[in-house]
Amino acid sequence: MHLRTYTTSVILVASAAAQSLGDVLSKHGSTSMLHGLLVDLKLMETFETTKNSTLLAMTDDAIIYLAKWGLNLTSMDPDIARGILKYHFLEGAYLSSAPALHVETQLARSSLKPSSGLTNISQGAVVKLTASYDGSYSLRVESGDQKIIHTVDTDIHHANGVIHTIDQGLVLPRSLSETSSLGELDGFWNTVTKSRMGGVLEKLRDVTVFLPSNKAVWKGHSMLESLNIEALETLIKDHVVPNHVLFHTCFPQKPRMVTTLSGKKISISGDSKGRIFVNGKMVMMQNVLISGGVAHIVDELLSPETDPGHDSSPGAIGAPWGLREDIARAVVGLTVISGVFIIGVIKAVRWRAAKRKAFLHYEPLPTTPSVVWVVPK
Repeated sequence: MHLRTYTTSVILVASAAAQSLGDVLSKHGSTSMLHGLLVDLKLMETFETTKNSTLLAMTDDAIIYLAKWGLNLTSMDPDIARGILKYHFLEGAYLSSAPALHVETQLARSSLKPSSGLTNISQGAVVKLTASYDGSYSLRVESGDQKIIHTVDTDIHHANGVIHTIDQGLVLPRSLSETSSLGELDGFWNTVTKSRMGGVLEKLRDVTVFLPSNKAVWKGHSMLESLNIEALETLIKDHVVPNHVLFHTCFPQKPRMVTTLSGKKISISGDSKGRIFVNGKMVMMQNVLISGGVAHIVDELLSPETDPGHDSSPGAIGAPWGLREDIARAVVGLTVISGVFIIGVIKAVRWRAAKRKAFLHYEPLPTTPSVVWVVPK
């Protein structure tokens, strides 16, 4: 199956349609600082001229709050600041009244691309959007670290798209090791460390990981303890599908076999209720955003098939997102600790200085249509 992209027609209010993004931001009561940042970082023209776009606009209070905790967008490395703001700029005009947003969570692709050094997904880092109505429309926005925020002002139109204001900044999706350190997931990464596979997994890009919970690791404790290093490596690889970022929309109702990093196969499927399954077992949590792709949380260790007769082409399931050179694995991520945003700026600056020349060989990504929602054919 192939992914099909759908768009909704957006009818802009006539008076708002005459105003540029910059005009709207400068006149809005709480986004003047963002306006200044976009101008200073030379992003305004690009954002203004991009058709069918959505800007999750940080308010002045949000920008000041970040600065208080060491994330000063006006004084940090400008390339990193641009990357952070690009993660807030989405391809596609997402109105809070769009029916699809009220049915299920939608995946919105941002303009943050691999050349920024802040994501390792070829098509760009993703934000999750859900709409609700309680007397008025609002959007629920999920970013890295499963950070959830709600829009303040919604559906502010401008000439080429729509703005929603937010009073906190989005969190960049983090590496697999950092994501595994959150919640009840550290047991699997301890196994990865023991198997000496950490470096391999951190270098992967455009990847889907079925991430076992601590419960799954505990249930398999005796078996894991009996395995040697080589067997542990294989087990870790059994949980990784390379070359494809398989969000829940890529799971067909008819089970399909996909090839893991070990060369063995697992079965993936979905149902009409939006649930997804791997090897017939329901995924406990879908679409955990990571810097190299996506993770799905499972409560059992996987046991892949070894029958080579199955159709193993994941290209028939997900978008054909090609691999690029490894970037940004140890770079930056916005980390939330007790509501405090921290960024490893020094580490990122040093990395960028060492790797800046490597960015020159990246070819521009092909222009993609405005994405409003993506469903399997």
